[in-house]
Amino acid sequence: MGFFKKGHIIVLLINIAVACIVLFLIRLEKYTNHGYYITVPELRGLTPDEAEPFAKEKNLQILVIDSIYDNNAKPGTIVEQFPSPNAHVKNNRAIQLTINANAPEKIIFPNLRNVAFRQSLQRLKNLGLNVGRIEYVPSNFKNLVLDFKYEGNIIEPNSLIQKGETVD
Repeated sequence: MGFFKKGHIIVLLINIAVACIVLFLIRLEKYTNHGYYITVPELRGLTPDEAEPFAKEKNLQILVIDSIYDNNAKPGTIVEQFPSPNAHVKNNRAIQLTINANAPEKIIFPNLRNVAFRQSLQRLKNLGLNVGRIEYVPSNFKNLVLDFKYEGNIIEPNSLIQKGETVD
């Protein structure tokens, strides 16, 4: 320790630490492509197959994560995307897509016979069904649902029915 004094060693260690931090930050900036971004293209209205070339051209990936049914959109087309169009993202980012299903979702019709009218009405709305004509018939109980009809036929519990249909 004759050549280096305590103060010189501390200054040397501080200089080495600062140099390491600066080198690390420069490498990190290059590794993360800091300042470089890609503008997300508009993919809504396309099918996933049609969107693939647009994504590849921009070095992006597409990933179908969900489907919904929308009467106003063409079946099989993209109705939502994340990140949204014109957003700035990094290279090789996955664009999450929601597509329009080919047909409305089908649900299992519940057993709501002999259930209170208001409770049945709320359950049907929660399932995404519309309530059509209400017909009152003589019964021993007030406001008790006896049956449901779809297109004039009685619906049996556990039958499949499309969401959005009207039930009498």
